[in-house]
Amino acid sequence: MELSINDILTDPTFIKVGIVLAILIALAIFKKLFKLVLILIASLIIYIAYLAYTGEEIDTKKVKKQIEKSLDDAKEKVEDALDDIKDIDTKKLKKKLDKK
Repeated sequence: MELSINDILTDPTFIKVGIVLAILIALAIFKKLFKLVLILIASLIIYIAYLAYTGEEIDTKKVKKQIEKSLDDAKEKVEDALDDIKDIDTKKLKKKLDKK
């Protein structure tokens, strides 16, 4: 009753379970990204409204720099999240292989 890695990779049931898990992980990542984008857009709108209310001119260069900084931060967070997911998967696989 010992399953080899080859059996696991070729069994349609395991493949289906793997696909479902991959979809769930992707949805979780997109959900977090969606929230992050909404927060960035809302903060940008609030900032522009504040500038319009106070009568200051909207410095497009400054706004562009802030948007670029926010996008860079978001990119770093996504990369960190993907690295964490890779680490989690490898740790689980190592534990399973050590048990056998």
